[in-house]
Amino acid sequence: MRQPSVFHPQYNTHPMPSVNGFDTAHGKVYRNSGRPDWEPGVGNTTSGDEQIWEGSLRVQPNIDWRARTREVQGEYDATMATRITLPMMHNEYGAVRDDDGNIVTYSADPVFAFGDVVEVTVVTGPGQRTLLKKRYTVRNALPSTNMWQHDLLTDVGTTLHG
Repeated sequence: MRQPSVFHPQYNTHPMPSVNGFDTAHGKVYRNSGRPDWEPGVGNTTSGDEQIWEGSLRVQPNIDWRARTREVQGEYDATMATRITLPMMHNEYGAVRDDDGNIVTYSADPVFAFGDVVEVTVVTGPGQRTLLKKRYTVRNALPSTNMWQHDLLTDVGTTLHG
């Protein structure tokens, strides 16, 4: 009798700690709600971005690493494709924590979509600080049969306009 797979039914859970061990940065994912808060005489007081995910992640140049040039407000800039991987089932945003702050239950993963924005908040290695203070805009968030991580193909500016 033919089995549906050559892998054990619980195979997906065993490599997860090893794969997630490569996630050496921390970040947040936002979705634009389209409704920034407005205060008369002040203007926008929020960006309209609504947080949907938080946790460890990995950032790396996409295999097709060539930057595309563009013009922003009369200055030249470039956009580079970047792959960001997020561990599945490890959404810390809204997670249930015990009295010591340890996570008891993670929140459900959102369905990531075109236009979501990733912000890298913490990096651990030397020379990685250039990953901070940039807006990584999701261009492709197709799901995968790989049950360990979400792969987000993003665009990021290579200069101050990023």
